[in-house]
Amino acid sequence: MEIFNNLNSAKKFLLILLTSIISCNFIYPQNRVVGYYRDWLEFTLPPQNIEFENLTHVIHAFAWPQSNGNISYYQGMFNYDLANATHSAGKKILLAFGGWGQSDGFAALAADSIARNNFINNVVELITDKNYDGIDLDWEYPSNITEGKNLTKLVKESRERFEQENSEWLITMAISGGSYNGQYIEFSELVNYID
Repeated sequence: MEIFNNLNSAKKFLLILLTSIISCNFIYPQNRVVGYYRDWLEFTLPPQNIEFENLTHVIHAFAWPQSNGNISYYQGMFNYDLANATHSAGKKILLAFGGWGQSDGFAALAADSIARNNFINNVVELITDKNYDGIDLDWEYPSNITEGKNLTKLVKESRERFEQENSEWLITMAISGGSYNGQYIEFSELVNYID
């Protein structure tokens, strides 16, 4: 402890940071490196040219939910070459829903049990057909407590259905940890359902 007390504050900070990183590597030994692959990249970066060696997961972006639970996506977005190349490299591929400007349908569908069920059914059909390993939800952003609770319902029900269909399917989320955009997200609940 005497050595610690004699260090200047910059060195103390670096020592604490390094200790935290080492501790996290023991607590959370699996590192994940995720790359988002935007739908239009197929023309400038064909799937066979992706450098997979530094990735663990590819997230194909973006499809988006409609308020009734239907799913929209860009014409020609799905190409089996992307899923095949990802799997050939021993990596996982997820389909991202939402994103900036494409999250409008989340609030209404998450609030309605019929729309949630429709969305989950459509997700299961889509990821089965396209050979994906799960989904990434990017709702930008729940704007009140009720929407935050409804997001938790959507994720919980998706997890329950995934367990029935294919327990290896993943659910990930792009979440803001900031106090403004993340203020209505129920982190302590979601951790039970998110990979």
